[in-house]
Amino acid sequence: MSDETIRPFLRPRPRATASLLAGVLGLPVAPLAAWQLVHALFHPPLPERRHTAARFGLYPEDLRIPLPGAGELSAWLCRGDPRRVVVLGHGLGRDKTSVLPHARFLHRAGFTVLLFDFRNHGDSFRDRGLTGYYLRFVDDVVQVIRHVRRLPEYAGCQLVLYGFSLATFAMLRAMFLPELAVDAAVFDGGPSPDPSLIPGRLLRAGVLSLPRGVRRPPARDAVEAALAFFTRMTLGGHRPWPPPPERGGAGGTPMLFVTGAEDRIIHPEETRRVAAHYPTARTLTVPRADHLQTLALDRETYTRTVLDFLHHSLHTLEGAPR
Repeated sequence: MSDETIRPFLRPRPRATASLLAGVLGLPVAPLAAWQLVHALFHPPLPERRHTAARFGLYPEDLRIPLPGAGELSAWLCRGDPRRVVVLGHGLGRDKTSVLPHARFLHRAGFTVLLFDFRNHGDSFRDRGLTGYYLRFVDDVVQVIRHVRRLPEYAGCQLVLYGFSLATFAMLRAMFLPELAVDAAVFDGGPSPDPSLIPGRLLRAGVLSLPRGVRRPPARDAVEAALAFFTRMTLGGHRPWPPPPERGGAGGTPMLFVTGAEDRIIHPEETRRVAAHYPTARTLTVPRADHLQTLALDRETYTRTVLDFLHHSLHTLEGAPR
């Protein structure tokens, strides 16, 4: 064997050495970078591009929903059948305009549709808290439901929770509170058994970007580990999870879980694992769909499945005591 053949194995590659050195030097700042990412996820800026409701043929009424203590949530009310109301909740880092395509097909089917922004999102108030966001988001859902029930024309309506990604966690928990009356629920893009894994997956999917100093291993590995820790700290307690079916008497509520077969953020088998806790749950898996791309990938199957589920669930409940 010649010297030229063995030389690459004897000398370290300069680029590989520099990359490793950069990763080692970034280790001390990895926890700070992870905290900044998690904080930005739960305190996102307004999206640069926001759709208008009119673009989807919707002309909603603006609502401000007060929260206990301080702050208000921003909501849009698209009036339809006062006996059937669907409350739409968006994903993390998004706002109510992101679910306008879903509001359009629901409103065209006759439903009254209410879209709202979670705290720190869209036009809702800015919450400066650092922890406990799991229960804070649950409380947002609770206050929206109570606000709808206080409106005279919707006091006795059949109410559906329809959540995406972040909202699936908060809405699933809220519907098991004994004082709330929810008649059906649709969950798209979640939930999963362990929400602390989501920021790391957002990072690997390219949704989140890292500062230059922590993009190389082992600093990047340290950031991913710290992301899970800081997410658990920011969310706070959420046990037992998923809510046991006997809790609050909501285990028999009709539920539809929708997932994309190629979802990289909340894997489809995880969503199906959560759905398996509930005897009345149905699932729809959309082929080739990534996270929150289910409607766009197969609009016909998606809308037909959701509307059939809602019409059947609410029709079955008509005349039944709450």
